[in-house]
Amino acid sequence: MRQSHRFSYQSPLSNSNNILIIILLFNFFVNPTISSPLIRRTPPYHQRRNPPLERTQLLLSTTPILSPLCRLGVYHDKNGLGQFIATSRSWEGFPFGSSYSDENRTALINSKEDTFAQCSSVRAEFGESVAKAGIRYARVMGYCACTFWFEPDCTGDFDYIGHERQLTIDAYQLDLRNNNASAASPREFNSFRCTKNTGSRAWSLCEIRFSNGGYNQADKVKDTPTITRRFVDSGLKTVEESSPDMINRFSGRGFCIKVSDELKGVDGIAMREWRISQCTCSFWTNDTCRGNPYIVDGIRGVVERKDIKTFAEQKIKSFRCDAPYGPSWV
Repeated sequence: MRQSHRFSYQSPLSNSNNILIIILLFNFFVNPTISSPLIRRTPPYHQRRNPPLERTQLLLSTTPILSPLCRLGVYHDKNGLGQFIATSRSWEGFPFGSSYSDENRTALINSKEDTFAQCSSVRAEFGESVAKAGIRYARVMGYCACTFWFEPDCTGDFDYIGHERQLTIDAYQLDLRNNNASAASPREFNSFRCTKNTGSRAWSLCEIRFSNGGYNQADKVKDTPTITRRFVDSGLKTVEESSPDMINRFSGRGFCIKVSDELKGVDGIAMREWRISQCTCSFWTNDTCRGNPYIVDGIRGVVERKDIKTFAEQKIKSFRCDAPYGPSWV
């Protein structure tokens, strides 16, 4: 956003002050690369990108759909097959880059410098074809939200889409009349800004239950190993969140739970059956919740899987449940 600078004139000015101001004004107009303590030249909003956007095909990407990594898609309409995919009149990619550090998630979410992207131009970032066709739909996945403005400098009327509004894997239809049904005609979005966050979510209870599905003889166990846990997600409420039974309201991250701590004498479970409600849970074949998880499942709703034999080749030794990554579809 452009900044306006106002100067107050005070009299009388000493000769030294006059000389200083002349030098500063000379540096500003003749050599604008020299910084000034009185005059700061702000570059145009479309030239400030931190970090730069990275283009990719979302549903064909190696990034899993259930991931905290922020992903954005903007579209004019569906393609000839009735799908929202990357075309000449659409854009898909990563607003904050294609890398995501799980370990410093809290620092990223709480840091204003890293959390808010700069106001960006639709034409400069998405291309002339997208801007000329106009953005009608948007898709947001992961821990982020994006706002679209009609004005070119992220001011005035807007529409917003966070992953909490992403109810299905399909794209979300933006409001081109800004809740004014009697408007003469829809307008075009000219600027946008994305924000890292874990969603505007209310207090909820994350519940998980998983077992080997009763395949005791195959797993050479006497009783069916079953783990049932509940985690409180405080959402926007301010509470102390240092308990392993809590999900951090800022980072959306839960605590790592070892299977051996839940079931004495059991180092792992071959998962064939599970039910997850109101959260996204990740499962590892190690007991530290490190590295790439073996299974990731769970949405802003209920997911129930039964007799899943695909993942029974490995034993789950640790798991963690987070605020849902979205979207809310089964």
